[in-house]
Amino acid sequence: MKKSKSLSLIEIIVVVAIISGVTAITIPAYSKIRPIYELSGQKKSLISNIRQAQENAVTTQNRHKIKINNNSYDLIKINDDTSEALVWTKNFSPDINVETNFLDSEIIFQSDGSITHSGEISLGFHNSNWKKISINTIGNIKE
Repeated sequence: MKKSKSLSLIEIIVVVAIISGVTAITIPAYSKIRPIYELSGQKKSLISNIRQAQENAVTTQNRHKIKINNNSYDLIKINDDTSEALVWTKNFSPDINVETNFLDSEIIFQSDGSITHSGEISLGFHNSNWKKISINTIGNIKE
């Protein structure tokens, strides 16, 4: 009698059942973890862009500011004649709430990298832990 090298229907059903069981367990866990990673990524991106604004202010010797809006933030170059030029706009993820206590929601970097007023930016979802970014007047950024 020859041995068959194919899979039986029972073996295929067992494999499909195992894959379905693993998927049923991991999808709810992933949906709980995803917002945490998304919030962390948004925070890191914002910190990186704040540092870029600070670096631009120092290297060009012109003031730069980050203007925080409800769903986005702008990098704006402030020229010597006090006119402003938009450099770029970045959007926050739609589910993220943003709060700040900076004056007029603006972080203004001087040509030496310092800022005019210290403050905090908080990022969070409705029912999650909020992530905070603090910036003091000498320009130190703390997570």
